[in-house]
Amino acid sequence: MLHDVNETRLVIKLCNDERADQYVWDAIYDKAVAVTADFDTQPSMPKRAGRQQNRANPVVQTVSDYYRVTMYNVFLDHLVQEKENRILGNEYLLPFKRLADLRANMLPTIYAAFAPDLPQTL
Repeated sequence: MLHDVNETRLVIKLCNDERADQYVWDAIYDKAVAVTADFDTQPSMPKRAGRQQNRANPVVQTVSDYYRVTMYNVFLDHLVQEKENRILGNEYLLPFKRLADLRANMLPTIYAAFAPDLPQTL
């Protein structure tokens, strides 16, 4: 379990480092622009509205910044949050090699921890 937690912390650090690295975003954006060029499409951003409720409306100057703020950063933030909640925030990681050590009295606690993620049956 300690190995899983350490690996998760490493992934979170890498995501946060890449989120802060403008060169990483520039490379991703340049690749996306190259792909869209194959379809005769140019990236654009919606017009900024004074009051917007149905989509992201950041104050940015370039199309690249718009997609970085509304998609890339949001995706990385969500990924990091899920890793923190599901792995670092959960003390019941069960590596397959440890299943033999599982005792019947542990099952209700484990089930309660994972209940929100399990399909609900009647």
